[in-house]
Amino acid sequence: MEVKICGIRTLEEAKKISELNPDYIGFVLFFPKSKRNISIEEASCILKGIPSYIKKVAVTVSPSLEQIKMIENAHFDLLQIHGDFDTSLIDYINIPVIRAFNAGNINDLSFYINNDKTLGILFDAPNPGSGQTFDYSLIPDIKDNDKKIFLSGGLNPKNVRSAIQAVNPQVVDVSSGVEKKDGTGKDLNLVEEFIKAARS
Repeated sequence: MEVKICGIRTLEEAKKISELNPDYIGFVLFFPKSKRNISIEEASCILKGIPSYIKKVAVTVSPSLEQIKMIENAHFDLLQIHGDFDTSLIDYINIPVIRAFNAGNINDLSFYINNDKTLGILFDAPNPGSGQTFDYSLIPDIKDNDKKIFLSGGLNPKNVRSAIQAVNPQVVDVSSGVEKKDGTGKDLNLVEEFIKAARS
């Protein structure tokens, strides 16, 4: 089971989490509404402190082509897209895409399943970033293809095993479920517990 730790904000945090060997580390970019949002300049500096074997993911909401090019120039490995997105722009993207869908809203799903640039499909709660789980029966069965299924939305060390059993994803994705109670960053003990639980 692969693990993605999302919403990293500092170089120190990135280095400590890297020592726990997640498969992916995600950064929220160009989305000021999120408390986890950082600038592309900050992200570029942090990326240099992450080992090459950990995939670096730029997490975006309805990104513009200009923002996508800035992400590529910063040497991210993957682009994660939430929100509305003009499918015609996919032709201009030069790194693999993780397309996120909120439960119950899967417009354009078939387009991304059939597009070579799509690495994976991420299923999230109706209200992303809320820390809430959702009804997994809303997830369509798309296992008969080469796309990775990412599961997000309200996961934490205590519920990740049952979520894996229910959905059978290739990747589990966590952010708020491993944060400190005061919201000032990741709780490394919770990150470690989550990774162990997911891979056990």
